[in-house]
Amino acid sequence: MEKSVVLVSPLKLELQEFEIPHIGRNEALLKVMAVGVCSTDVAAYQGKFTRWPLPLIMGHEVVGEIVEIGDEASQIYKINIGDIVAVEPYISCGVCEYCSKGHYQLCINRRAYGAISCTVPPHLWGGYGQYMYIAPGSHIHKIPKEIDIIVGTMVNVVSNGIRWVCTKGQVELGSTVLIIGPGIQGLISTLIAKEVGAEKVILAGLSEDKERLQLGKELGADFLIYVNEEDIYKKVSEITNNRMVDVCIICAPSISAIEIAPKLVKQMGRIVIIANTEGKKAMFIPDEIVWREIEIVGGLGQSDGEKAIKIISKHQLKIRKMINETFSLKDIEKAFNFVEMKKVIKAVILP
Repeated sequence: MEKSVVLVSPLKLELQEFEIPHIGRNEALLKVMAVGVCSTDVAAYQGKFTRWPLPLIMGHEVVGEIVEIGDEASQIYKINIGDIVAVEPYISCGVCEYCSKGHYQLCINRRAYGAISCTVPPHLWGGYGQYMYIAPGSHIHKIPKEIDIIVGTMVNVVSNGIRWVCTKGQVELGSTVLIIGPGIQGLISTLIAKEVGAEKVILAGLSEDKERLQLGKELGADFLIYVNEEDIYKKVSEITNNRMVDVCIICAPSISAIEIAPKLVKQMGRIVIIANTEGKKAMFIPDEIVWREIEIVGGLGQSDGEKAIKIISKHQLKIRKMINETFSLKDIEKAFNFVEMKKVIKAVILP
């Protein structure tokens, strides 16, 4: 038997026991070593995010040791017993129109770790426990020995940043980039933007985010904007000599940020929205989009784990600075509260 933390209902967590599943030829069993706390987990715990079916073992930013693996799975993933791996959240069916094109985050048969009810056999679908089941269609990446397991939990976060900046934002050498929101996604996007050659990176947040914004400077931000103290439009205009930015990435769940974004990008600029506004509506004038040929794209996380691991290897010390608190499973509610109150940038659970 093993123990996992189950979200039974909003604000109610229980430590429950489950049988360790039998592992078939194309499956694996992971002994969980560390799990990053995602803000979506916190929202689900609070009852603000209701897309995941309860009861549920959450936790999808998982690093652990392979303790059992089928022959077929070992060949597919090139993973063996004893290897330390990071597991991507999304499980691909491999055959639908989206999976066949590599867009498995939009799989018709959508399944993801930390988002499947623990009533579904073999039950261990999330990382907030001692063990996690690895299903066929998973995406697993071996973590090099030089990467600390705590930093390894950032593989999915970093790969998301690669997607926001490179795939969706199309940031390139010499670009000017505005990132709104200095949370973990905004900070990682700052690091990635500078890594791929952005000439100017502007990071915007509130005065209460001063510590995070200052960390953003260490990660590569050239300019900081305190949006509750200064006019963001005037400041961006000043920084860019009235040219405005090539790309604006909105990492904060701010309707005002979304509404003003079309004014902050240049003609043919791109706006990438990755923040979840929990159903709130934004309003802007479509003519601004049409006449200036602005592109607005959404970004749902999808990992590029191998590239993320290379970036983590290169910038491990910088990335470790974002993880400023670890918790045990029994203190998981405390971890959620710390994240909600912004007492931490990133929290990690160590089962």
